[in-house]
Amino acid sequence: VAEGAIEAGHIRAELGEGREWTLEGRGTVSANGLDLAVQNSHFRLAQGDVSQRGDDLLQLNSTGVLLEGYVLEGDLGRLALEVSLRKGLEGGPRETRGKLQLEKLPLKAFPLPTTAGAIGGVVSADLEWTGTLARPLLSGWARIEEGSYRFARSDLVWAPARIELKAEGDRLVLT
Repeated sequence: VAEGAIEAGHIRAELGEGREWTLEGRGTVSANGLDLAVQNSHFRLAQGDVSQRGDDLLQLNSTGVLLEGYVLEGDLGRLALEVSLRKGLEGGPRETRGKLQLEKLPLKAFPLPTTAGAIGGVVSADLEWTGTLARPLLSGWARIEEGSYRFARSDLVWAPARIELKAEGDRLVLT
């Protein structure tokens, strides 16, 4: 592994359907892994965009992955994300914890499958999780407003829709 400082790095990803994500960062690479401060992250859709507010920390190393302080805000809405994924003791299950907050982000921003139909609307959520990947414990809620569902291979559309979900244990329950 080549060790040293990353003076500046830039990633640009075209995600299809008019979605594009870019980020810039600085950090260090060592035998233990990567420590990266992401300084400019931007997500764009035809309807608008969101950009990073402040710096965040991304660590990738032999013990796991850590993302802290990732916040995107703009005319599309707001996304805040924190994630930790660590190796379990003595080769046990990977431990995870995290928090996801969404404020009125369009579902078009997410790469959702359309084979069973297409869902539209805006999503808001406040979710937290702990546990392992095999047995996550969820808490919080999610809501889809201004929603619609277009059935696969059909012109039939169900709209308007409002969907409320509550996190209970290892699942999201329709309320």
